[in-house]
This record gives sequence, C-alpha cells and structure tokens, in this order.
Amino acid sequence: MKKLALIITTLVLSLASLQSQASLINLSTDQASYNSGDTVLLDISVANINPAAAELGFNINFDSVALTFNTFDFSMDVLSSAFFPMADLSFFDDSIIEVFVLWFDNNDLPATSFSLGQVSFTATEAFNGSFEVSDTYLADATGGDVDITPVAVSAPATGLLITFTCLLLGLMKKRTNIRK
Repeated sequence: MKKLALIITTLVLSLASLQSQASLINLSTDQASYNSGDTVLLDISVANINPAAAELGFNINFDSVALTFNTFDFSMDVLSSAFFPMADLSFFDDSIIEVFVLWFDNNDLPATSFSLGQVSFTATEAFNGSFEVSDTYLADATGGDVDITPVAVSAPATGLLITFTCLLLGLMKKRTNIRK
C-alpha cells in the first residue's frame, strides 16, 4: 500500500512539473457575477502574439439571452497602430461578436502583448461572467497563415519537485529500513 502511495505521489509530482500553455486571447470581466440591469465589462488582451502577424481575427461567444451587446471599444494602442480594426455582432448569430484587426504589416503591431479593447454588455438576467473565444486566426501582411504559437508558461520549478520527490523516496526507504 505504501509503495502504491509513493508511486502515485511521484506520478503526480512529475505531471505537475510539465509546462502549461498560455492562450493568445485573454478575456477578463470586472466582476465574477452580475444581476439583471448591471453593466458587464469584458477586457480583452493579446498575449505573446506571433511577431510575423499583421492580421488577427477571432470570435467572442456569449450568452445572448443573459446579455445584450452594447459597444466594443478598441484600446488606444490598437486605434493608433491598426489600419482596420472592426468588431460587431455576427450577421448569422447574435451570440457571437466577430473581431478583426488589420495592420499594414507586422512592424505596426503595438507589441507582442497588448490590450485589445473592452466590450460592454447589459445583463438582462443574472449572469456568471463566462465567455469563450473561438475561430482564432493570424495572418501576415500578404494574407498568408501565421502559426498561433502557444508560449510556454513556467510551471512549478522542476528542480524543486524532483528534490522533493527524492527526499520523499529517501524518507520512505529509511522508514522501511528502521522497521526491519
């Protein structure tokens, strides 16, 4: 039984040392939940965009029963650098906001990480603040596809986890030897 616990602990610590991935588009609300009539503010940021990108597009999916779309305000960084920023409700689905930003070329990107803007909604009923990004794409200045390269985010220090595992193994072996 003790060996099983040791194996499980080692497995869990090994998996915890793996790298996690950051997403390109990050969404955050000003509150965790809302009541009917509240203004819901959704901040949108771009993290670690591929430097070759000159075009960005994605959809924001939301609950159109619980929310009414008001405005999409691009940040000053985007307005001052982008040739064509556009965001509006999808013509085909009123629970999707289509976002598109075009720069003349990749040198016009504000940075590799920047605030894209803020969306304002009105809650028509109680809402828990959940949104989803879908259909994300990047292109270069000629319209060619650009990889959305996920960026490794540092997870718990691997060395620390390995040291802890070794210490745990040593203690378990010492306890086993003492009892014999």
